[in-house]
Amino acid sequence: MATRTVTPFPSPQQEPQTPEGVSQAEIARLLANRNRLRQLKELVETHEASIKERLEAGAVVQPGDHIAKLKEGFRRCVAWKDVVVRLATRLGLDGEAYCANVLGNTKPTRTVGLFLA
Repeated sequence: MATRTVTPFPSPQQEPQTPEGVSQAEIARLLANRNRLRQLKELVETHEASIKERLEAGAVVQPGDHIAKLKEGFRRCVAWKDVVVRLATRLGLDGEAYCANVLGNTKPTRTVGLFLA
């Protein structure tokens, strides 16, 4: 295994190297690219929303190489479950049965995402 010696400071006989300066043109390019990125993100969000709305309304996708479909999911927020089971156990109740009852009576939240390929 080879070892490397790293010196944090230049030796006295070496001239310290000045880093290359940052030009105004570089800063302007970065700012312009950031602005363009923001515009592209907004454009993509607009296109995605438009396609998603039309698919939800029952639009048909033209046959071809690309796919556009909605992926639907249902989720119940159960982050509280472990806490409730522990509290119910402390109170001498059956926490699992209580949670099963609450979960059975909880309406799942519907989420719809756009899938493109």
